[in-house]
Amino acid sequence: MVKAFHKDGIAVVMDVVYNHISEYEMGNLKQIDKDYYFRLNKQGNYIAESGCGNDLKTERPMVRRMIVESILYWMKEYHVDGFRFDLGKLIDWETVEEITHEAKKINPNVILVCEPWGGGYDPEGFSHRGWGSWNDQIRNGIKGENPVNGLGWIFGKWYGNNSPARIKSYIKGTLLRDSLGLFLNKEHSVNYLASHDGYTLGDFIRLGTGAVKPDQIIDNVDSLVKLTPPEMKLNKLAALFLFTSQGIAMFQEGDEFARTKVIPFNKDVPDTNEGRIDNNSYNKDNSTNYINYKDAEINSGLLDYYKGLIALREKYPAFRRASYNEVKFYDTKDNPFALGYHLDYKDEHFIVLFNADTEKTESFELPEGVWDVLADSAKAGTIPLSAASNKIELQPSTGMVLKLK
Repeated sequence: MVKAFHKDGIAVVMDVVYNHISEYEMGNLKQIDKDYYFRLNKQGNYIAESGCGNDLKTERPMVRRMIVESILYWMKEYHVDGFRFDLGKLIDWETVEEITHEAKKINPNVILVCEPWGGGYDPEGFSHRGWGSWNDQIRNGIKGENPVNGLGWIFGKWYGNNSPARIKSYIKGTLLRDSLGLFLNKEHSVNYLASHDGYTLGDFIRLGTGAVKPDQIIDNVDSLVKLTPPEMKLNKLAALFLFTSQGIAMFQEGDEFARTKVIPFNKDVPDTNEGRIDNNSYNKDNSTNYINYKDAEINSGLLDYYKGLIALREKYPAFRRASYNEVKFYDTKDNPFALGYHLDYKDEHFIVLFNADTEKTESFELPEGVWDVLADSAKAGTIPLSAASNKIELQPSTGMVLKLK
């Protein structure tokens, strides 16, 4: 499988869970030496920072050896390109450093990223060691923390301590140099809006707009899946921000067609939340978690938009390689949810515009020259949609990418 992906130029990053084991009752490590392999409290009970009640004591030499040697095995025998570490903060720093040192001997470009969770959120500690981390600031600031009373920027809201300055920081890579960020280098910022935990992006937006209630019973899933115009605008605005921001762009499979997770009615697997949208489906079966590709046909317009944004990001290195000083912002007034910036990389010049206000239109003056529109509220890609040379009137909840001809 890895070889087949490599033939198509696709790297393979393996998800590894070294912070706890799945054997809840009796397992080999528990039988060998419970005190040696597991973190225990003073009463001799398993510590549960992982939420699983059996956190591995990674600082033990033989646990560290097991972790490092298995990483090297996957690299040597299967040619895996990198790893995503579950709850990485539960792995001690010495083990993290040894993983880095030994893995880079095999592949200097090995991909090492993690959830920087587990007894706290600490992406800075990983960034100092050259690892990438999931950027929860972007997730919560752009989308929101929860769809009931914690909506973010795409809804024309500020969640927590978010502000125009923080949104600008996210665009530049969420860097420590802004005094607002988390990372030494933008390459360490894994930008995302939704993952396996919580609602899908599509469901978060459905709930956030009020189109459906958290406790509502869904009788027709296909009807729920079909995006309304307001929902489509927000999905596109979120995607446009994600794919034009500096750092690593990550999205959950199915976000590109607004996948939903509705718990089905099942006589064999009864659930007190049957018929409702699920926000924590780790313990649900396939019928809740599987990818229904019919949804891709229902929301083909969003799927095409994602395809266009991916092509745009791949073709133009500016959206991945631009330096901190090559991003220069417009001075927008009277609309804190609107922002625009000039992106200059080598001999290519772009303008990226956003208006997350839900009611106001925002005007942006363009520099001299003819500007090709590569993305707007309808389409995105590398083929110009139209040309502009003077002024842009950006409608509420929309964005735009322009390139100097």
